Amino acid sequence: MRDEVEEDDYAFYIEDLRPIQLSRFDFDGYVEGRKRFTRDEWLDIVLRSVGLEGGMLSPRLKLHFVARLAPLVEPNFNFVELGPRGTGKSYFFSEFSPYSTLISGGQATKSVLFYNNARRRIGLVGFWDTVAFDEVAGIKIKDPDTIQIMKDFLANGRFSRGVEVIADASMAFIGNIDHSIQQVVASTEHDLFIPLPKEFDLAVMDRFACYLPGWEMPKNSSDYLTGNYGFITDYLAEAFHYQFAHSNRYEEVTRRIRLGKAVEGRDEKGIKKTVCAFLKILHPDGPPSDAEFEEYVAYAIECRRRVKEQMNKRKPDDEFANINLSYRSFSL
Repeated sequence: MRDEVEEDDYAFYIEDLRPIQLSRFDFDGYVEGRKRFTRDEWLDIVLRSVGLEGGMLSPRLKLHFVARLAPLVEPNFNFVELGPRGTGKSYFFSEFSPYSTLISGGQATKSVLFYNNARRRIGLVGFWDTVAFDEVAGIKIKDPDTIQIMKDFLANGRFSRGVEVIADASMAFIGNIDHSIQQVVASTEHDLFIPLPKEFDLAVMDRFACYLPGWEMPKNSSDYLTGNYGFITDYLAEAFHYQFAHSNRYEEVTRRIRLGKAVEGRDEKGIKKTVCAFLKILHPDGPPSDAEFEEYVAYAIECRRRVKEQMNKRKPDDEFANINLSYRSFSL
């Protein structure tokens, strides 16, 4: 809107006013728009919205990039990505969504993360959709209670600090692996959780729903940047935030699959929540086809199996020996 002012009266005037954030998000319109595209077309739009050209990526890499977005759309989703430097891990949680916060190393305290008893105020998990830990190896945890509270929160989104606290925040742990992946895999002494802080015991690891193999991700390069149109990131972030708070696809996923006998309680929860995230991101308008659904389930099982394989390597007895996870799908 232009202010009609005399040229000599004011040094400045408003020529145009544009909001930098949406004042209202129309989810129904978003869903209707999705119906105009195939799954693969929509997947490319999502990738272009974060600056990537889908035509330069393999189908597997596309799923990896979607998995990076999962903590932004699925509540209480526990995600870990470990890999080499320069693959854009931090960007997804620091720049893409205003509902995500990135903690860059330093000391992680129960007061900051969970609840401050002195102020009677909830910590970061009560204010953000996603709390991401960058350079996870550098996290300093001095109070053992912090880990215990983290375990409770990762398990079911609640904990007790004199008061019972319930929050929906997802947690993402991202860090760098400086070792050769082939050497780590062949080693009898090391596993792919090697960058995690020593305070992260098996009970913490067992709560991870998805381990994304960061060593498969391409290094940042202009070759992968898109020159085509996608959504403004604020718009797509609002769509994810809306689904984070208002959409639950868990029952839908449960109706369509039966998991194999080796799948235990936390395996089942992690696998289903990963699939839920994929449905929210790629199919906000309704159920996917059977072929698409099975693709997501197979990927989710792989991500959870990677967690169990490393735990079994660290503790090679019967506790985490059931690593042959499988499923059988059902049509609608």
